[in-house]
Amino acid sequence: INALAFTADGQYLAVAIGDPWGQSTVSVVSLQTRQSVTKALDWLPVSVAFSPDGLGLVVGEEDDGVFLYCRN
Repeated sequence: INALAFTADGQYLAVAIGDPWGQSTVSVVSLQTRQSVTKALDWLPVSVAFSPDGLGLVVGEEDDGVFLYCRN
C-alpha cells in the first residue's frame, strides 16, 4: 500500500496500491457498505488526497503526474 486517505466525514477511504512490476490500482471504499470502486493504473501511485467536499480524489504519480477522480 502506497497511500491512504479518508474523506473529512469519514465515509470513504482511498487506497493506492503500487506494484512496479505489475498492476497498480486505486480504490475508493465506502466504509458504511464496504463496496468499492477500483481503477487500474499504468503507473505507480505515491499519494492520494480527497477534495474538502469529498467528491474529488487526486492520485499523485511518481513522475509528477496526477489522476483526478470525481464521484456524483
